[in-house]
Amino acid sequence: MNEKREFFPSPKGLIRNQLNQLTRFADDLQNASLADLHLRATQHVELARQMHAKNPFVNARFAEAIGRAIDSVVTEWDHFPQDTQYWFKGAIQYFVHSADGEPDFGSVIGFDDDAEVLNACLQLAGKQDWCLKPEDYDDA
Repeated sequence: MNEKREFFPSPKGLIRNQLNQLTRFADDLQNASLADLHLRATQHVELARQMHAKNPFVNARFAEAIGRAIDSVVTEWDHFPQDTQYWFKGAIQYFVHSADGEPDFGSVIGFDDDAEVLNACLQLAGKQDWCLKPEDYDDA
């Protein structure tokens, strides 16, 4: 367990499985390159576009919105304290990890859990205005 994390406030409003997975990803990725994580997020958005072309129930527009929010986080990275950077790394990995709470490409709500996790981290960082509402991207 990451000793530093014990002192970090955790994101609120997540179900236990989401918080557990977010914590595991955050712990595992503390030495990961932000540029590499950002690239993985960009590739995941592109994969969502490709999957949408095969299956219109894959909500590529929502994946793109999550990708833009991640772009904003990366752009402002140096302005976030260490504790929110810790959680944001986990949230980015949560987004790119296909086997999370709801399979991204197997359900019309596949990106909802990704947005919930990212939104919880954005709220922790005081960036509520960057939060995403799934209903704004409901194309099904």
